[in-house]
Formats: sequence, structure tokens, C-alpha cells
Amino acid sequence: MVEPSEEEKAQAAEEDLPKKKPKKKHWVGIITVIVIIIVLLLWTLLSPKVLSPQGMTYVDSPKYASLGNFTGTRNIWTGDVIWGVSVSGTSNTTAGKPIELKVLITKVSERPGNFFFRGLGISVTNCTLWDSNGTYIAKMSSVEELGFGKMATINTTLPAGMHDLYVSMRFTEYEVMRLGFIPLEGVQVEKVSLLPVIVLP
Repeated sequence: MVEPSEEEKAQAAEEDLPKKKPKKKHWVGIITVIVIIIVLLLWTLLSPKVLSPQGMTYVDSPKYASLGNFTGTRNIWTGDVIWGVSVSGTSNTTAGKPIELKVLITKVSERPGNFFFRGLGISVTNCTLWDSNGTYIAKMSSVEELGFGKMATINTTLPAGMHDLYVSMRFTEYEVMRLGFIPLEGVQVEKVSLLPVIVLP
């Protein structure tokens, strides 16, 4: 029987040694956790501002609702909310003179579905002025954040006569949660009828 050489013995002994397991790359998991935390923080910090309920303060206001108002209820899975729309501006003017209408959206009341939901915020996507016969007149030129609501401004001119007008608008609801936010739905307010606007020659 042939004895194995020294080199073969050394090779066999090396193969019998327990193989070292590769070290786990813990840094991959750490980086993943850090990225997730950063994303959650940004998602929360970029959340829209929650509008606080104001009751009927602005809906019934002689200042903010001098031309008309409206309230509407939304009941969805995140809770119940009542929105108020107040329209202000002059009801008497002269032909050719610029008219400025202010359309304010406020939250009358809100009942979130559970503790995880902090409340709703909105972004106004459209606000338009119409004649009572459905003729388009003008659209919003700007939207302002007032803290207690969002106010859209409509600028236009009207010919002489008595005008029966209404405003329509659309806004997007965002549910702001304890962590992050989600867009919920687009709300369409079809018609907020206004007091007659008298335009002198």
C-alpha cells in the first residue's frame, strides 16, 4: 500500500478543518432601517396642514359670507366632516369696474374615524364663477392659506344689469395621520348661489 505524500496529507488535513462562515453584512440592514426612518419622517413633515373645525363662524359671517354660503357633509371610512363655503364681495358696482370675489372654505366640524387619524387638510384645485344660465364668467386667480381655511380669489368685470351668479369649486381632501398622510378624494361643490349683483351703467 502506497503511503500518501506529505503534500497530500497536508491538503487532506486542510480540507478537514471547519470552514469559516462568511460574516453577515449587518450594515445593509442598518442602512435599510435608516432609509425607512428618513422616508417616514419626510412623509410626516410634508403632510398638509390639518384644518381646525370653526363651527358656523365664517359660514354665517356678514363679512366672509356677504354674498352667499353653503355647507355639505362627507361621510367616508376615515370619519365624518362638514365643510363650509363662504363667498364675499360687493353686490353693487359699475360696468367695467373690476370685481373681486373671495371664496372661503372652512371646516365646520369633524369626527375622525379613530385615534390614528389626526384630521383633514385640503388643496383647492378649482373655483369658478358662473351666470345662473350656466355661462362661464371667470376662474380663481389665487388661493391663500389663512390658517382657519383656504380662500380663493376670483377677479372679473360684469356688464350693466342685475346678475344672478353662482360659484362652483373642487378641492382634494388629505387625511393627515399620526405618521404621514394619504390623499382621500376630490370633493365637487356644484353650486353656491349668490345674492344678485347689481351693475350700474
